[in-house]
Amino acid sequence: MTATLKNKNYKRSQKGRSMVEMLGVLAIIGVLSVGGVYGYGVAMKKHKANELLHQASMLATTISAQIQSKGQLPQNIENFGDAKYGTFSTPEKVNDEQFKMEITGMDSAVCEQMEKMSGGMVRQAECDGTTLTLTYNNNLSSDKVAADYNDDTTGEKCEDAGYKWCSKLSTPACKKDCCSGVTLNSCQESCDSSTGEITNKDDGTGCTTSDGKEGTCDAGVCEEATADYTGVKCTDYQNNTECGGVGSGWYCEFNPTSCSASGTGTCTAVGSGTSIKGGTYLQSPSGSMDWWSAYSWCKGNGMNLVTGKIAGIPLNSEYEDWDGNRPLYQYFGEDIYFWTGHDYGDSCDAWEVYADSYYEDVYNNPRNSNDAYYALCQE
Repeated sequence: MTATLKNKNYKRSQKGRSMVEMLGVLAIIGVLSVGGVYGYGVAMKKHKANELLHQASMLATTISAQIQSKGQLPQNIENFGDAKYGTFSTPEKVNDEQFKMEITGMDSAVCEQMEKMSGGMVRQAECDGTTLTLTYNNNLSSDKVAADYNDDTTGEKCEDAGYKWCSKLSTPACKKDCCSGVTLNSCQESCDSSTGEITNKDDGTGCTTSDGKEGTCDAGVCEEATADYTGVKCTDYQNNTECGGVGSGWYCEFNPTSCSASGTGTCTAVGSGTSIKGGTYLQSPSGSMDWWSAYSWCKGNGMNLVTGKIAGIPLNSEYEDWDGNRPLYQYFGEDIYFWTGHDYGDSCDAWEVYADSYYEDVYNNPRNSNDAYYALCQE
């Protein structure tokens, strides 16, 4: 039996995807992926914005409650917790009826999203880059407040909303009480709550300056009294009692005949001294002062006759510099004698310093000497 082999033509299946189709599929996947990433980004942006607005709402509620109960803003926002996507600043007063707080350090896209989403109790939201400023009414209502009205520009009358147009304030505005927040000084009599106009006390009325000194009123301002002690007799060189006291701008000028007693002097204006070494020391304008006058002159400037050291040189012991360094002379630029506040140890002499371009010396001299001696003062 002979086997017969027959050729058969088999048709193989050509089913599948062409390259073009595959590229199309990949393109669709890519578009969907990009869309998914974008959608995720948008969702995250809204999520962060919602989180921050929610926390801002809670903080605003706490702040409002404190304003209503204590009449003041909390001083430290950190007491209310930290934000996850930004940092809350300490709240600030905007006006009598509003406060604001800032959220910093957020993504700019989140900031812009929050600005769009803000509403309800938020009166105003303003995004500036990565910082969002939220403004609220003190009572968290969305009602208009006095600050929303301005007779000069908006045409909306303060009176229509139950407010007053405070035309006499330095910055005219609508307020419930034109004198709210206004503090009268000692030369102001009263404030008109309807206009904000201040009534001053009569010129010449006695008053107290902001730093506690006596003065007189001039156009609603307390001007420090400038006492004139010219010619007043004095003996107190240590405290300038008869010449207005320490720092009065007056001193007791003596003309003693004894080296151990100052005698009686006359009150004299201190004049303008010369600042030495960047204000560390003050040199008297007169170079003809006895020791007591120099001491009093420093007191009149609210300072003390110099002690200690200058340029490392002790001012109460014998000292001579012959090597040409002359560290004291460099400060004065001229030949100068000046008294010091050191106690020499007897009733007649006091320590003085001589500095010139050739040599420098520290030595003692009778206190009533006044031949070219200056006062040199320090704080």
